[in-house]
Amino acid sequence: MASENTILVGSKPIRTYVTVGMSLLKNTNLIIIKARGKIISRAVDVAELLKRSVTEGKIVVKDITISTETVTREDGRTNNVSAIEITLEKVAE
Repeated sequence: MASENTILVGSKPIRTYVTVGMSLLKNTNLIIIKARGKIISRAVDVAELLKRSVTEGKIVVKDITISTETVTREDGRTNNVSAIEITLEKVAE
């Protein structure tokens, strides 16, 4: 289950997730960006946009966690899917 400072990246446009991240950073110093499978590159793009262009160096990558999750498909078979969690932290000015 995702907490209130977590962004679950899916197939929406990247700007959508960046906007959510900016909104979260107004209320908290720490956000977590999560994605699985083919969407991992989109999560990295979101993190980079937040870190570089949007906040002008006020955000740093605190931690990156990679893992493999086992997902059960509708037909009952299981697949291993790569996952990533990128933790961003707002630094003091």
